[in-house]
This record gives sequence, C-alpha cells and structure tokens, in this order.
Amino acid sequence: MSLPEQALGGRAAGFVAAMSSGACACLPLSLERSPRAWRVVPFGMATRSLRATSGVLLSAAGMATLCVGLKVPALSLFALGIFQVERDWRRRHAEFRGGIGARWSHALDFYSATHQEPTNRFLHVVGIPLIVGGAIGLVTAPPVLGPVRLASLTAFGVGWLMNLVGHALFEKRAPAFSEDALSFLAGPAWDLRQLLDAAVRRAR
Repeated sequence: MSLPEQALGGRAAGFVAAMSSGACACLPLSLERSPRAWRVVPFGMATRSLRATSGVLLSAAGMATLCVGLKVPALSLFALGIFQVERDWRRRHAEFRGGIGARWSHALDFYSATHQEPTNRFLHVVGIPLIVGGAIGLVTAPPVLGPVRLASLTAFGVGWLMNLVGHALFEKRAPAFSEDALSFLAGPAWDLRQLLDAAVRRAR
C-alpha cells in the first residue's frame, strides 16, 4: 500500500487551509489515483493536479508572508506559486498555440465564466479593489504596524474574505486563480469593466 493510501485510506476527505491576510478558506479534498499520479480533488470542483494545488498553496503562503512584512520572501513565494499554476494550465491546454493576446483573452473569458452568480459578482466588484489597494499598501508601507499598514491589512483581508465567501457560498466553485494564474490580473481587469459598464448604464 502506498503512502497516500496508508495516510488517508485511498479516498478520504481532508482539509487544506488557504490563508491570506489571516482569512482561511477550508476546501474539502480527496485523493484519487490516476494512471500517472495522485491528484487532489476538491469535492464538487474541477480535478486539480498536485502541481496546481502546490501552486495555489505557495501563492497563499506568499500573501500570508506579505501580511507579516517579509516582502522579498512573500513575492518569491507568490511568483513560484503563479509559475506552478501556469505550468499546470499549459499541461492541461497542450493544444494552445496562441500568443500573449490569445492567452489574455482566454484568461478573461475564463474569469467571466467562473463569476456568473450575481451575489458573487457583487462581492468581487467590492472585494477586488480592497485586495489591490491593500496589496499596494502592504508592499509599499514600512513593515511596522502603523496606520497605513493596519489599513492595508484590513482591506486586504476583508477583500479576500469577500471573494472566498462569494465562491464558497454562492458561486460554489473554486476561485479562478486555482486553475488559471492570469486570473490574478484578469480579476482587476474584469472588475474595472463591471464598474465602467455600471457607470454607462447609470449615465443612460
């Protein structure tokens, strides 16, 4: 019997804590044996490889490390996590031969497709600016708990909490960045588009 089988009895539920700014989202997991490797499977979500899962956890660890003021290790962990998720995306889309423009279009389409539930969309429209503003503050502010850093921590944590609640309770699927690394950029672009569209509708 292999080590995963001994530890979890083949197919068993566990929990992985995805941390960002002190907020945790516990995702129930199981292990499935594929012909080539063990794969981590969040129940009710798309099958995800160990590489993608490690990428998500490294990115989350980077964000948590940023929150405690260790900027260089935080950015290194985050970059490594993004690299892992993107490698997994390329593996799953081996037929993709497009350039940067096509890759960006795919990321935007995927992000939009994974944010269809109205309440989740609203939580993201509010939460993403908080995350972006908080991240900028955490990167630029001195690593001491002054007013700017405290405000940045609060915005970053609340923004992520809103996004995670939106996916867990309303969209009922994993956040887009767990499958497409460019979602970290596509999210703010999508959010800006929602705000601009809303402004145009009000102007009419």
